[in-house]
Amino acid sequence: SHGAAFCLHDRLFNCSDRHVAHVCRRCGDLLSPCTERSSILSAGQSVVDAQHNAKLRVYCKNAGCIAAASGSFDGSGNNADDDHVEPIVLPYVYRYLANELAAMNIKMKMDVQ
Repeated sequence: SHGAAFCLHDRLFNCSDRHVAHVCRRCGDLLSPCTERSSILSAGQSVVDAQHNAKLRVYCKNAGCIAAASGSFDGSGNNADDDHVEPIVLPYVYRYLANELAAMNIKMKMDVQ
């Protein structure tokens, strides 16, 4: 029985639509976290070197989440404390469902611990 469950999980999830997404633990939103590449670290590099050596910062752009932060902001007004954004593995169709529901003004909230 474990072999069948492993085979189904492997074929229907890992080999099909496995997706690593970021979710904010404060607001529970799947669509608000976004990535930002550091332009200071890639200055003077070629395009290929900048893509391979990119330092990405993941932060939540939700205004309520930023207001709930401890007041640590960087120069662009974003929350500098990014430890509340976590990567999770989920089917891509779940992210697509969240996008479609957001288009109809329905918010999905995830409880990540």
